[in-house]
Amino acid sequence: MLAGCSSDGIYRQAEGSAWHTLYHITYQSPRELDDSIRVVIDSIDSSLSFFNPESELSAINSATGDIEVSQSIRDVYTLSRRVWLMTDSVFDPSVAPAISAWGFGKGHKVSPDTLALDSLRSFVGLEKTNLTGTVIHKDDPRVEFNFSAVAKGYGVDRIAAMMERNGVGNYLIEVGGEIRASGVNQNGRLWRVAIDCPREDSRAGEEAVETVSFTDMGIATSGNYRNYHSATDGSRFGHTISPRSLRPVRTDILSVTVMASTCAEADALATAAMAMGFRKASVLLDSLKLPAVFVMAGQDSASFSVIPNKTFRELKRAND
Repeated sequence: MLAGCSSDGIYRQAEGSAWHTLYHITYQSPRELDDSIRVVIDSIDSSLSFFNPESELSAINSATGDIEVSQSIRDVYTLSRRVWLMTDSVFDPSVAPAISAWGFGKGHKVSPDTLALDSLRSFVGLEKTNLTGTVIHKDDPRVEFNFSAVAKGYGVDRIAAMMERNGVGNYLIEVGGEIRASGVNQNGRLWRVAIDCPREDSRAGEEAVETVSFTDMGIATSGNYRNYHSATDGSRFGHTISPRSLRPVRTDILSVTVMASTCAEADALATAAMAMGFRKASVLLDSLKLPAVFVMAGQDSASFSVIPNKTFRELKRAND
């Protein structure tokens, strides 16, 4: 179990920028795969980027009729619909117009239409869309998708698939905090990662609230503590938007980290958990037997508590 696939060669490092963030990849291979990593990154950007006006997703959002879509779009749509169903529509990538209205979409400026969110309701809702074969249908041409809550995790999985096609069995892929690992590290041990402290004044990787050793899984963290806007009254609102109210969610969770068989699934469920709140999210993740760590807001802005679920504690005891 620990050895993974046979993979000759030294452990190599690859670093760079992707999807408005940074990536760090460690892998064992007799040859460099930097060019192949870049090909995957560019492919994901050209298909799933909400911010790239030339992407396939932008073409879908602009389409006035049915449109044939690529395998990448079909994959993220299918996963999104599955999570949409299991979360009673709390996770919904068609909330894109509301995300933009609150200043987290293209341009990152809060629109004056923010107070007229009811006008968006007629064309927000995944039930107004369907995928049949290779074709996506939108009941209303104004429907838009924003797959940002799953695209990065999906991209990590695609890099992992490329590694495996090239015979790499030992790797750790991290893109903006989303992670996928296989096999073992250069010391022959399970990969070990830290979960960041959810404080805006702490840099990524600077302070950890929990650590775990693992392999053959994906990890994703969702939180509003670094991606937020300030209102005119001095209050803050985060980027997680409720598809029901079309407003930023008020949640008791500062951040949640989810582990799953793929990084895309972990990514989607972490975002959904933020929107659901601790009680409902913990029930869902327990029912799925997925490891999770919740960081809960304290009585003041400087305090928090860390709540690993049972499955996470069991994984930690087994692997650490």
